[in-house]
Formats: sequence, structure tokens, C-alpha cells
Amino acid sequence: MACIIVPVSIVQLVGTLRYAGDNGVRTRDSLTFLHV
Repeated sequence: MACIIVPVSIVQLVGTLRYAGDNGVRTRDSLTFLHV
């Protein structure tokens, strides 16, 4: 399971950062969410 969960988490992380970069305004909110 770990082998599957890790790659998925990375994909989600990259997707979140990319989404934040496209919106700009939500960048801080996304980063805060990652820390939480």
C-alpha cells in the first residue's frame, strides 16, 4: 500500500502547487493547508 500511497501523495502535492501557481491568490491558502 505504501508504494501506492506515496506516489499518489506526490502527484496530489504537485497538482496542488500547480493549481496554487495558476491562481496566485490561493497560493498562501494552499501552502497553509499543506502545513496543516
